[in-house]
Amino acid sequence: ERPDAAAELSAALGRSISWVNENSAEAAAVIEEFGIMSAAIAEKAIPVSGIEYVDASSAEADVKDFLEMLLELDPVSVGGALPDEGFFLKF
Repeated sequence: ERPDAAAELSAALGRSISWVNENSAEAAAVIEEFGIMSAAIAEKAIPVSGIEYVDASSAEADVKDFLEMLLELDPVSVGGALPDEGFFLKF
């Protein structure tokens, strides 16, 4: 219903991930502040975490492949069928 809000959220998520990866010491302090884990552990974990932002349009093929794999392994895991094109938000 609000593709503009979804696009804004997606862009903010990308900026957030970039900031964390580029500022691991500061991000680690925030992580500790929120009680997730100690800053010392977080600072070591961030550079090797492999967290990256991939926009939805770039990930669509990989998501489809993943859903097809799940369907083959356990159809119930994806509701018994692959989702239609409406599953993917386009903005």
